Amino acid sequence: MIYDGLENIGTYEHPSKRMKTASAYLRETDLDGLSDGIHEIEDRDVYAFVNTFTTRDQEDALFEIHKKYIDLQVLVHGAETIYYALTADLEPETEYDPEKDILFLSGETRIVAPFRTGEFHLFYPHDAHMPCCHLDGRQEAKKVAIKIRV
Repeated sequence: MIYDGLENIGTYEHPSKRMKTASAYLRETDLDGLSDGIHEIEDRDVYAFVNTFTTRDQEDALFEIHKKYIDLQVLVHGAETIYYALTADLEPETEYDPEKDILFLSGETRIVAPFRTGEFHLFYPHDAHMPCCHLDGRQEAKKVAIKIRV
């Protein structure tokens, strides 16, 4: 897990060409102007999933992990809390869905991280995270999740 301000996104370009592609897209795109849904950047190797949502109670959420993609999440507007845990400490709640590249888990939170406009979180496939939860009460937020194939 990496947590930083969006202005520092270029610092994390080193791991791969695909990370550089994602970083350039975030710097060069009007993120607020993107419509909800999928926006292909480099076929399905790098794409953006845009979602406008209302935050939820932690009790109504589950942890998630991915196997095929790194998740680079940018909060375009709003605020939320993201909870983290070690995957080894969690129990599966669903079967892994290869089509959606997601497995839901439950268990005890290890880290609580506020997430505000203009910040990003980078989740590697093993990073268990519970996004979209309330920070300062229920509110609407918009997020761009860049999916980067590993």
